[in-house]
Amino acid sequence: MPGRRPAAYEFTIMVLLVLFWGCIGLNRVGIGFIFPKIVPEFHLALWQAGQLISGTSITWAFSSWIGGWLSDNRGRRAILLPAVGFTALATAAMGGTWNFLSMFVVRDLLGIGDGVGWSVGQATINEESAPERRGFNQAIFAAGYTLIGAGLGALIITTITVHLGWRWAFPIVGAASLLVLALSSPLGLPAV
Repeated sequence: MPGRRPAAYEFTIMVLLVLFWGCIGLNRVGIGFIFPKIVPEFHLALWQAGQLISGTSITWAFSSWIGGWLSDNRGRRAILLPAVGFTALATAAMGGTWNFLSMFVVRDLLGIGDGVGWSVGQATINEESAPERRGFNQAIFAAGYTLIGAGLGALIITTITVHLGWRWAFPIVGAASLLVLALSSPLGLPAV
């Protein structure tokens, strides 16, 4: 296709998107791995613990729609980079929560950045991937959530929690997201 960027550029975009999506997976499902520490501290009922995982879905759904629309009209980079930053800050803020309500609010805010990541990430892959690699790249992007977020994430977040406590786990994951943002920004990438 004329005007297509080099394969190395596509590879770089994919690495950054997979790392970002892995951080999303870790902030989304990682809380479940460390509930044995959070539930007793906050005296949570089981329905409250469930809401801390599923409550993010509502803001995620709306931000996916709105973020996708905005990125179609304003550009992928202009929408995704702030979403990465917002996600990082909301993830870090989880370590500073003091009860169910404060964590529920932060988790719902977290869904805003998370949802933008899905729709805009997929659109970026569609635009920046060679046609013969689009489906494969979308699969790799989606796998970042489960492989990094749920797979390695279980080991990462529980290890941090054992050594530093659960309140440090989320700021560290947030810092990893900020690192992805820092790597993305100076490269002039259109979406990440």
